[in-house]
Amino acid sequence: MALYRTEQINDIESVIIKGANGKIIGELDPARFKIRKHKNKPLQKMMINQLPIPDDKIDGWFIAEVQLKNGERHVARDMVIHQYLQLVSGNYPEPGAEDIPMPRMMHWHDVDGAYWYKVFIRDMWNDEKLIYSSQLLPFPEHELPEGVLEPGGSYSWKVQARDAKYDVELGEFNAGSQSRWIEFSVSDD
Repeated sequence: MALYRTEQINDIESVIIKGANGKIIGELDPARFKIRKHKNKPLQKMMINQLPIPDDKIDGWFIAEVQLKNGERHVARDMVIHQYLQLVSGNYPEPGAEDIPMPRMMHWHDVDGAYWYKVFIRDMWNDEKLIYSSQLLPFPEHELPEGVLEPGGSYSWKVQARDAKYDVELGEFNAGSQSRWIEFSVSDD
C-alpha cells in the first residue's frame, strides 16, 4: 500500500511512486482521498493505493515524487523492508465466546518480527461502531481501561501487529498483519 498524507491536497498535481530500484511502480490520485481527523490537529487528507510489490523485492528507500500545480517538486522517502508478518492468532477472548465474565486483559500469541501491537474494539449493537483503539503496545497483551466494555454487551475485536513505530526514517510501518474481527459477548453479571 502506498499512502501519502497532506493538509494541502488541493495543491498537488501528481504523486509518482518509485521502488528501491528507482523504477516507477505506480501513482496516487489526488482526486481520490480519505479524510483523517485528529483532535487539536489540522485536517489531513490521505491518498492511498494498493501497488504491486516489485518483482526484485529490493529492500530500501521507496520514493514519492510530488509535483505541485505551481511547478514545485518535492520528494518523500520511506524505507521499505519486504518482510511479511504472520497473522495474529491465539486471541482471548476467543472467537464466538459468549457470556464471558468481564475481560480485564486481552491477549494473543506473539508474532515473530512484530515490535508493536494495536487493539481495536467495535460495538456489535451500534452499527459495529469502533469504540476503542489502544496506543501502540510492546507486548501481546492489553489491560482494558475501565468502562470500555459493558455487562451484557456484544463486541468484536482485532489486533494489528506492526514492525515499526511511526519512525521518521522507517515510516508508520513497513509490513503489518491483522487478526480477523473476533466476536464475543459479555455476561450481564
